[in-house]
Amino acid sequence: MTAGPRIGVLGGSFDPPHFGHLFGALFALETGAVDRVFAIPAAQHAFGKLFAAAFDHRLAMARLLFLRLREVEVSRLEADRPGVSYTIDTLRELRRDHPSATFRLLLGSDTLRDLPKWRESRAVAEAAPPLELPRIEPGRPVEDTWGALPVLSSTAIRDLLRVGDSVALARVLPSSIIQYIEHHGLYR
Repeated sequence: MTAGPRIGVLGGSFDPPHFGHLFGALFALETGAVDRVFAIPAAQHAFGKLFAAAFDHRLAMARLLFLRLREVEVSRLEADRPGVSYTIDTLRELRRDHPSATFRLLLGSDTLRDLPKWRESRAVAEAAPPLELPRIEPGRPVEDTWGALPVLSSTAIRDLLRVGDSVALARVLPSSIIQYIEHHGLYR
């Protein structure tokens, strides 16, 4: 009997999606922790945060970000379900749609610390045991940063977009997303 697929769940605002999201999915896939990744932009943030770009723009940009990774599927699951986007509800829906799969929740080190604040956090951890995406953080010992992913903040990236720092933006966003943002006049 063969086991079902091992699926990583990468949720988030994706406002905008950036290299940190791409590297996180690639890390999970290339370490062999998962076979596939579902990238799922939040429709309504669980902590009441407002998004700077509409859901359809964030979805389109996420699809551009993961275009070359055939193992990543960008899903509009949370937009198709009314109400606030709670991770536990998303995981339960994924379980119904993929009953033979095992799930891992892909979380950056900083987000992992906040997991106890989430709705039904224990049920979340049981449904999809977290896979930490190690991040370089201030104060972290140098020996702990080997193999860690860069810390990228969508908030800081939106600030770069507002001031038009094209050199810095090229280090954090793929050119396809920069072009999409410019074409649609986002984050001004």
